[in-house]
Amino acid sequence: MTEARLELADPQQEVERIEAFIRERLERSGRRLGVIALSGGVDSALVATLAVRALGHERVVSQALPDDEGSAAADEEDAAQLAQELNITHRRISLAEPLGALHRALSQVGLMGNSAAWANVKPRLRMIVNYFVANSLDGLVLGTGNKSELLLGYFTKFGDGGVDLLPIGQLYKAQVRQMARHLHLPPAIIAKQPSAGLWPGQTDEEELGGSYEQIDLILHCLHDRRLSAEETIRELALDPTLVQRVAQMFRQSEHKRRMPLMPGAQQ
Repeated sequence: MTEARLELADPQQEVERIEAFIRERLERSGRRLGVIALSGGVDSALVATLAVRALGHERVVSQALPDDEGSAAADEEDAAQLAQELNITHRRISLAEPLGALHRALSQVGLMGNSAAWANVKPRLRMIVNYFVANSLDGLVLGTGNKSELLLGYFTKFGDGGVDLLPIGQLYKAQVRQMARHLHLPPAIIAKQPSAGLWPGQTDEEELGGSYEQIDLILHCLHDRRLSAEETIRELALDPTLVQRVAQMFRQSEHKRRMPLMPGAQQ
């Protein structure tokens, strides 16, 4: 099996389907704008491009949400340049001060946290700002999560997972890149190493322990084809440890893809 097996048969048809989805959902909601956190990565760049194609540049706004730790200046520059090319209103809103204030407030009551706790604070602060912008400007928050991240649970619950729409949530990372190439997004953005910007030098693939090309294939077997981890190992010539790790992440993150569970309710 190769990455080509996961490519979209007709990327233009999928582009048009997503654009129609964005238009329809904005119309049904009665909201005026699409609001996007633009990181400088391929996922947010693709969502912004699709939103502008669907709604027009005057109905899309974006914001960069840097902090003093995990944000790279080059990513900010790429986001600002893309926003300029798309002719959308773009704001830089620093999270450094609220992050510092929260750190001080929690430290004063003895809650120092750990790296995982603080890594999740940043996406949740970004979510607060995204919804402040959306509520202020009569918009919906357009999420930038893709299918690979959603199936892995590789997102922060009520953080970057807290959105109104997920326009590319049905696309694996390989398909996101394919669509980005189809729409002629900047090659530097397409080729960029994916990162959530949670700490300096952080990359998705290093943290996950494998490339998205490998992980997409594993998830395709586990989720789309309903194969077991053992069957997936036999199917793919990949490291069994990676397959088992992805299978565990897929299984243990189910709660992140559902509404909060209630006792007695049918799940």
